Amino acid sequence: MSPGNAIEIMSPDAFMKVDCSIYDVWNDVYGASDTGGTAVADMVRKQLYVRRRHDDFLKKHSVELGVTEAKIVRDALESYTAYSGSTRHDSSAWAAQEAFIDELVSAAQSRVSSGRTWQRDDLHER
Repeated sequence: MSPGNAIEIMSPDAFMKVDCSIYDVWNDVYGASDTGGTAVADMVRKQLYVRRRHDDFLKKHSVELGVTEAKIVRDALESYTAYSGSTRHDSSAWAAQEAFIDELVSAAQSRVSSGRTWQRDDLHER
């Protein structure tokens, strides 16, 4: 194909063998089965800074698993949100716990301050 002509259309098999970030973007946005049926409109593009070791991990595992680096990051985020308790915590439940603890502490302090009501010999059978 000479310069200035239209772009050559690759076969799907040839396109799938292309090892570049364009494939990642195309796969993630238009052809990925890994989105679980998520519409592209439901996705937002993010740019992240990651540590070099994380970058190495993403590169290695994306090749091994045959998925995009973005897929691995999305899966990690899904796992994090599923197991992190990222839902809002009920602050009234914590307030109730604090009140209960304060009540226990107060009861213990009042018993200590009122003094002992038993004798050591009372603890032993005769």
